[in-house]
Amino acid sequence: HGVFNWLATTNGLQRQDRHKFKTCKHPANNPATQPTDNISSVYKDAHDNMWVTTGDNKVGIFNTEKFIYNEIPIKAKINSTIYTVKRFFETKAGKLMLFMVVHGLYVLDSATHAFIPANDAIPVPEGWKWNDIKEDSTRNRFWIACDSGLAVFNPSNKHLSYRGHNIHNDP
Repeated sequence: HGVFNWLATTNGLQRQDRHKFKTCKHPANNPATQPTDNISSVYKDAHDNMWVTTGDNKVGIFNTEKFIYNEIPIKAKINSTIYTVKRFFETKAGKLMLFMVVHGLYVLDSATHAFIPANDAIPVPEGWKWNDIKEDSTRNRFWIACDSGLAVFNPSNKHLSYRGHNIHNDP
């Protein structure tokens, strides 16, 4: 389907080829398009799905050939209309994760086709709030930035290290 760059903008989803831009906007009363023109981020997964986050705290898959948006629910207890920063990533094990600042980690559940909480899969110390997460696939660890410091989680042995509790003596 061609070589395109996709850009998230506050004026819609932008597709750029070598010669021109095409803007995908949300026309009123069209549920098949993204829910707003305020696109926060785009992410292409290992299965060539293009994931979109929007300024109204929604996520979905945008079909880049048919220009159709399919919202994917987030099973979260968020009672705020304030925008939450979100980022997708895939683990070494092939799981699609959705990270939301402060709210933590969610995994795409294939049975319900929704993002469900995954904070128990990659924990942080009690009372700490998530700021960011990065997978170190070389050392098989997750580095988690929190409001109270840095934590490191090893999924193979379920060890969680942090200030005052550095099991692996990480620097």
